[in-house]
Amino acid sequence: MAGKCLGAISILRLLFHWRVPAEVTPIKIESSAALAQMNGVAERIEIRKICPETNSSGSLNYSVKRDFVKILFIAGSLEPGKDGVGDYTRSLGDECGRLGQETFLMSLNDSWIEKLSGENRSLRLPSTMPWGSRIKTGRTFVAENHPDLVSLQYVPYSFHPAGLSLALPKIVQAIIGRVPAHLMLHEFCIGSQIGAPFKVKLFGFCQRKIVKCLVTGMACRTVHTSNAVYARLLSRHGIDAKILPLFGSVPVLPNAVAAPRDDNVLRLGLFGSIHPEWSPEELFTRLQAFGKPIQVCHIGRIGPGESVWNEVVQRYDAEIRFQRFGEQSFENISKFFLSVDFGVATTPLSLIGKSSTVAAMLDHGLPVIVSRNDVHFRGIAEENPAPERLISVDEKLIDRVKTVKRLNPEPSLPKIARQFLSDLVAA
Repeated sequence: MAGKCLGAISILRLLFHWRVPAEVTPIKIESSAALAQMNGVAERIEIRKICPETNSSGSLNYSVKRDFVKILFIAGSLEPGKDGVGDYTRSLGDECGRLGQETFLMSLNDSWIEKLSGENRSLRLPSTMPWGSRIKTGRTFVAENHPDLVSLQYVPYSFHPAGLSLALPKIVQAIIGRVPAHLMLHEFCIGSQIGAPFKVKLFGFCQRKIVKCLVTGMACRTVHTSNAVYARLLSRHGIDAKILPLFGSVPVLPNAVAAPRDDNVLRLGLFGSIHPEWSPEELFTRLQAFGKPIQVCHIGRIGPGESVWNEVVQRYDAEIRFQRFGEQSFENISKFFLSVDFGVATTPLSLIGKSSTVAAMLDHGLPVIVSRNDVHFRGIAEENPAPERLISVDEKLIDRVKTVKRLNPEPSLPKIARQFLSDLVAA
């Protein structure tokens, strides 16, 4: 109990010593012309709806009917290949551009650069830059480009190492003024799962307050999140969020074709960060009953799961062949997906929708074994968003491995970008 109290006290000290930067002041609108500019109002913009159409297979296609619209995407960082949400933001912005929109990018807390960078309709503000200067520069960028809508791509840890970016709602408000806003919650808050420690719950409480302030302060027209659990949790706190599935973080190569399956070995592929809680014991035990040699390959940065990977290799090295490729180009990662039999996810089933690495595997037609189901939320049942392609580790695992069919690679980005634009118009 004493430990809980000390932890709470340290967090409360952090909260009380955190001050909104003095430079965060309301924007003064001097004239109706300035107000029109901040709102992106222009008579030359013709806005039509994005209407769903039914194709020959009976599924919905979204056809973009807007002639012109400007969207500013804001993220924490935009360093290519180093920040998952940054890569997502770049890809979504590029696809919206291909659909006829005019898009701009801004990073508010970029730790990968040392000085301000502005090129190709993007603005990157380094984390070392004083907040007052960042706000002033961001305001100028907004005023010069007068977007019709600002889309904040939010994950708590992009703006503060503990996810406690308490000043962020005021900062964003000061930068964008009265421009209509959209919020994509890549992460909601920690501590909502059953059995979460007291300290984690307290951090989560603060993160939840920040999200509420973002939604109200930005007067968001639309709120999106990537999975049903987050949508249910947000609903409990009075925030109506639509589900916008993630697309793959690795582009599918043109004319991509999967390699034929080798009947003499079972090749499993992992990509990117490994969750520190990952334990593959049940997965490996069940797969060894399959009767084939097993090869486990990893590509990309392992991140916080480095020690877990090393322990697993040491423990199973006599029974399973392990191979590690390290960081590679998107092209090589795409080829890797086409060369293995199954992907392996270390994200729990309940939150599988928030994994862009799993989305990348699915985009490449790769069936994915979900090796964790240990995170649960009170009153929210786990849902498998793609039961024909996401395979749970249970008594049916071997049968699924034998019978599941790999699909042809197909990028999901174009469809998801159309849904994104359609939801914005419908708001």
